[in-house]
Amino acid sequence: MAVEGHGGDAADRGREALGVLPERAPRRIGPYRILARLGAGGMGEVYLGADTRPVSEGSGPQLAAVKTVRPELVGDQAFRDRFRREIDTARSVESRFAARLLSGDAEAAEPWLATEYVAGPTLERAVRAAGPLPVATVRALGLDLVRGLRGIHHARVQHRDLKPSNVLLGRDGAKVIDFGIARAFGASTMTATGAMLGSPGYMSPEHVLGGRHVVAASDVFCMASVLCYAATGESPFGTGPLAAVLYRISQAQTDLDAVPDAVRELIEDCLSPDPARRPDSVVLEERFRTAVTADAGAAADAFAAGVGAEPDAAGVGAERGAAADARSGDGVGQRVWPVAVRELVATHERELAAVVAAAGPLTTPVPTMPGASPLHSAATITRPPDENVAASPAEAPRPGRRRRTLIAVTAVLAVSVLSVVGLRTLRDDGGNEAGSGGPGASSGPSGAASSSASGSPAAGIAAGAGLDRLGVDRSRYFPADSAARPAGWKPWSGKLEERPWSCALSREILVCRTLAGGLEAVRPSDGKPLWKAASPAPGGRAATSNRGVVLPGRGSSPLIQDDVVVTMEAGVVRGRAAKDGKVRWESDTGSGEETELYGDPLLGDKVAFFTLGGSAASVYAVDVRSGERLWKEGLTSHDAPMAGYGMYRAEIFVEGRLIAVTDGGLVAFDGRTGKRTPVIVPGDGSCTAMRVHGGQVYCDIEGQDTAILDAVTLRPVAADQDPDARAPRARGVVAAGGREYGLEPNASRGVVELTDLSAPGGDRPPRTVGALPGREADQVESAKGGYLHSEPVIVGSTALFADNRNLYTLPLRGGESARHEIEGAPGYVPPGGSGAGSDDFGEFDDVANKVWAPEVISLGGLVYLAFHDGTVRSLELPA
Repeated sequence: MAVEGHGGDAADRGREALGVLPERAPRRIGPYRILARLGAGGMGEVYLGADTRPVSEGSGPQLAAVKTVRPELVGDQAFRDRFRREIDTARSVESRFAARLLSGDAEAAEPWLATEYVAGPTLERAVRAAGPLPVATVRALGLDLVRGLRGIHHARVQHRDLKPSNVLLGRDGAKVIDFGIARAFGASTMTATGAMLGSPGYMSPEHVLGGRHVVAASDVFCMASVLCYAATGESPFGTGPLAAVLYRISQAQTDLDAVPDAVRELIEDCLSPDPARRPDSVVLEERFRTAVTADAGAAADAFAAGVGAEPDAAGVGAERGAAADARSGDGVGQRVWPVAVRELVATHERELAAVVAAAGPLTTPVPTMPGASPLHSAATITRPPDENVAASPAEAPRPGRRRRTLIAVTAVLAVSVLSVVGLRTLRDDGGNEAGSGGPGASSGPSGAASSSASGSPAAGIAAGAGLDRLGVDRSRYFPADSAARPAGWKPWSGKLEERPWSCALSREILVCRTLAGGLEAVRPSDGKPLWKAASPAPGGRAATSNRGVVLPGRGSSPLIQDDVVVTMEAGVVRGRAAKDGKVRWESDTGSGEETELYGDPLLGDKVAFFTLGGSAASVYAVDVRSGERLWKEGLTSHDAPMAGYGMYRAEIFVEGRLIAVTDGGLVAFDGRTGKRTPVIVPGDGSCTAMRVHGGQVYCDIEGQDTAILDAVTLRPVAADQDPDARAPRARGVVAAGGREYGLEPNASRGVVELTDLSAPGGDRPPRTVGALPGREADQVESAKGGYLHSEPVIVGSTALFADNRNLYTLPLRGGESARHEIEGAPGYVPPGGSGAGSDDFGEFDDVANKVWAPEVISLGGLVYLAFHDGTVRSLELPA
């Protein structure tokens, strides 16, 4: 969304860049304190915000352009759906030449998003104020824009509204803004089929034809028009009636007479009417890099001969700097801007400094001394809350209250706080002290990477959907925005009556399927019991066979959608009220009480999907609001033996379709109709692992490279040839904050490792998150198989996992790993006598005498741990 009118109502108050806040303006949006008005765009108002969450010592507040929504769009659910998808797409862009998406919330009462703030004018304003830019500056600017587009296109995003007002000029160079967002709500963007989008004067012929014709090459066309403006102060399509301008664009009738030859030779073929004949961003980057390097050499020779250009405009210092930037990948930078543009940048910086100074303290440091972690006093659910504990300054989880917490008092109370919470920070095996890094660790140009850098809770979570151990979209990533926390949350510790097998979490409920086959629900804010649902097979016992664990009543893991808990027991799918567990609807699958379930049930677009086992595996789909059976489709036609072992089942839900493994290869089922679409995968057509990220589906093929499919078309996508591109693996990879990380156990070293796969070059050394359970755990057998530790996940900007004694954490960007002992954790001994009985199970083994790894689920930066003996803890993510 372009921001217009930066001066606006502040002009009379002596500011040129930052507007004074109107009385009606909000003072806080999400975690951001609003400091000034930046302007308005097609979506709504835009404000300067400061993230008030704690940051690492020495880091300033993270500043953002916080964009709000026009009131008439707030109640439009279709708008919110588009908004949510756009936020997720924009988050996948990782380029220093494009303003990063920091956070957003499509589910808020008034949806918002926050992007990286750049202190500087738009290209449009800079050219109006300073006139056409020097040739060398335009060529160097072109290199920045090409690199920005390359990062955007690498994430499979089309900008679709690149224009001078969507390019910001800062001290460190140029940045493209509003990538991905313009698709849904740019100033003149419409998304209806056949509708025109973009901004007249900076559109491509495909824009004139309609949105469905726009491709990545359209952005290249628009970029060339932007550079024409930078070099001449005019659009290459002239002025006049809109219809005349659009006609000239549709025919690619450009007027380049005023464009300097040194610029025209770089962009002329970008303005070809045929998208296929335009160079791509890879070719353009090499072209512009060569040009900028040549400019530097020529300027240096001229200066040495005593005939160099004016240094302040495009002198030898600027040219040498631009050449170095071209080789290193850095931006144009302050050194190459003309004097008038540099003065505009300086004005923005001065006003920004004044606004921030006038606002007073915006953040507090993350405590780093031992025991000073911002954890809360925790009361167990077996006694009334302690009023003194509730009033403790060390308790407060919200940033607003942390600002009022005296650090000295926090330090004094730290020991008692930690002992009540049951979490004690220890040195890890390497002697590293916990407390550095964490969600507030410095990262990126802004110097503060809080959890918001990875997105708000609602940004990646389907509307109203709960979470399980695998996080958002089964990605092993959990957002950490405190706005998503349960209302009135306090740290708590409790114990379920039965042993939890699998759990799901929302702001209103934590519900677990138990080993006895029933359901048990508690309130996530304080652990207070909500309700229980008995097993459909009272007195039955869980057992293990060669097909996995079979629970009494063959119950599924729970799903949460809005205020409904959806499960399946004995072949019947049920929807229960989250608040009291009363059955609202039932849907009989028709497969009988002994129906087995393969894999986890899935949820997408308010439809629940269950893979039913047996000699002919099938998927059963039910509407979670009404309980209406939508469809039931088979996954096998002839391969009954493999079906009996659970080889064929639903895997992921993406873009309205369920992708399942069948005996005929991958098939995409329409979520609401069940219509089949074969998915063509290179090689043998089967995937050993799948994940979704950035509008793409990654499919690991045994013995081959990972296949990449477009999430919308489900057609193969050519892998990026950039040697520094992130590894497109499916298994063991977690995406967070626009980067991708390898996060998985290393059995040979006995540790869980984190590897930044987005780091440039081939040197990507792994970092240790923590040690795998040791000798004590080796003496027992896990009922769920594998190691006795939870799924390694990323919460905000922290990688973590837990075993039955400790929680292990590691900041993604800097900082050291830490081991946090969890007091009261059960260890590796099964509850005495729990479910004990005869071992005469035939082909089955009794599960009651076994243990398993804890489940870790996170919501709003809170960590919930459910242990095999029924112990449940809720605490804040350790710093």
